[in-house]
Amino acid sequence: MASAGACYAATVDVEPTADALYRAVRAYGRDAVAFQGLEPGLAAWLDGDAAVAYADTGGAWIAAGGPCAPLAQRPEVAARFVAAARAAGRRASWFAVDEPTPWPGFARLRLGQQPVWDPRAWPATLAAHRGLREQLRRARAKGVRVRRVDAADVADGTALRAALEQLTAAWLAARHMEPMGFLVTLVPFARAADHRYYVAERGGRVVAFLAAVPVPARGGWFLEDLIRGGDAPNGTAESLFDAALRDLAADDVGYATTGLAPLAGDVPGWMRALGRVGGALYDFDGLHRFKRRLHPAGWEPVWLCYPEGEPAIVHVLDGLRAFAGGGLVAFGARTVARHPGALAWVLAVPLMPWALALAVAAITGHAGWFGYRPATLGAWAGYDVALAVGLWRASRRPTPRLLGLLAGAATVDAALSLVHVARVGLGAGPALPARLAATLAPLVGALGLWWARRRARAPR
Repeated sequence: MASAGACYAATVDVEPTADALYRAVRAYGRDAVAFQGLEPGLAAWLDGDAAVAYADTGGAWIAAGGPCAPLAQRPEVAARFVAAARAAGRRASWFAVDEPTPWPGFARLRLGQQPVWDPRAWPATLAAHRGLREQLRRARAKGVRVRRVDAADVADGTALRAALEQLTAAWLAARHMEPMGFLVTLVPFARAADHRYYVAERGGRVVAFLAAVPVPARGGWFLEDLIRGGDAPNGTAESLFDAALRDLAADDVGYATTGLAPLAGDVPGWMRALGRVGGALYDFDGLHRFKRRLHPAGWEPVWLCYPEGEPAIVHVLDGLRAFAGGGLVAFGARTVARHPGALAWVLAVPLMPWALALAVAAITGHAGWFGYRPATLGAWAGYDVALAVGLWRASRRPTPRLLGLLAGAATVDAALSLVHVARVGLGAGPALPARLAATLAPLVGALGLWWARRRARAPR
């Protein structure tokens, strides 16, 4: 690596597949996400023979893992990256750093943890866990067979590539979550020669595949993309994982991971609380459970690193904007439009304080604002509490039946509210906004829930 005086620092306005970044990743990439810095959509910052791949959100540069530099020099490269970002009017942080040693001058926030395996010990792990063996047996009994394929087999224009792209498109279409960018961009065939691919077939037809990328400085592999068709039998994912670890063990590879499980492990309480609130939009617990049931040999903490003295929440929001590919509000709106459970969540969150407001109005003698007697308003508050509980359940498991029941309940609420306001009028003063909200909210909610039910019934 060049000396500090000889190094240069510049943003490269090309895709991060540039040779300089590629060489730095292959030489120094030690974080599980290092190779993802070569994927489309990121920029590259170069510092001698070191490099940083990052997303520019307009307010911040969010790096994909730590600097691709010799381990001892990563802190000083990180400091120069901060200086370059500030010169460009940006904040700087590093997302998904798995280096255990803190960098001088930098704070870090635990984002979650990632599971790790020694592929050479996988047969012993399999022998110790009957559940894993049973999943593999189920897949075999259903005719699932897994094979490794070469980059040439998935080259553009091949029949296998077409089948895998069709499977990927169907998988994406079936997701409730709005597609994200940054470290979760789905581009499994970029730099295919550096990947390992494993394909699960049943009756000669592809039902799932796994793509792995190297973690060069650790001599290991990140099992990055596991795409499973809706008709893949139980045990297919485990079969792909089993084939990959056995193949890595045959090459004497001692490190493998499936990457970050966000909010898993000893994360700050405020982050865990946010995860519970947003669980309807992203199943953090489900992802952790899937990784855990593969019985990793251990778990490594994964960090968000940022300059000391700056607020952690600002850098968390910067990272979220990088994943959202822009504004968080617009991303949330697109997710609500795709996800039948998201609308239930949007309705559930304000319904509880609304029910509390009704109860308080009934108790304090302000039921007249709504045109009801106190006892009737109290009963209405109880009804809304029950509806909010149902909406919260639907946000976690948006089944057509539950969404239909809730849509029916909201429709009844809307109809009774319309009849009531037609009888007593909208009133004036504080009564006017109270009665408008009480009339319009259930009407909008009912229409949204009927739409969500239709969305949940669509083929997936």
